[in-house]
Amino acid sequence: MSILQIKYHRLICWIYLICPIVLIGLTHLLVQFSVAFFLNIPIELAFLYILFRFFIPMARNKVALELNDTGIYDFVQGQNTNWNNVVSIKKIEFIKGQEFFRIGFILANNEEFIRDRFFFFRPFYRITAILFSTPFLIRLHFLNGTNEEILYQVQDYYRQIKSDS
Repeated sequence: MSILQIKYHRLICWIYLICPIVLIGLTHLLVQFSVAFFLNIPIELAFLYILFRFFIPMARNKVALELNDTGIYDFVQGQNTNWNNVVSIKKIEFIKGQEFFRIGFILANNEEFIRDRFFFFRPFYRITAILFSTPFLIRLHFLNGTNEEILYQVQDYYRQIKSDS
């Protein structure tokens, strides 16, 4: 079976990179060399995080989401699981009819998936599992393509995987 790879969305990565730069510039203009200068530190850390987490992979034309014979690899959020653990796929809407949604992979074993995460983030995954019936959600705004196209591609790939096995 072929591999489905979806790249980073270039415009969104640029927006996420430019916003902290603008905030850093504004705070430098407003509070030059005062005690409030230290307010920039969290903004600068956010900038570095965004730079290394999203912008550099996008600039290097890296894959953001990969579906292959063995499983799902979400490189944006650093999460993955194999197809044997996936029971179904559903569209997660925070507000009914909202254009922006996430793809939720309903898992056979949520605890196994959560246990593989960094210990600091485990409570967040547990809350997500309670709220949405799964801890494995994929944010679509970092992926290249429309939300509906990506959802269709993922669901179609899942159907093919299940029919082959």
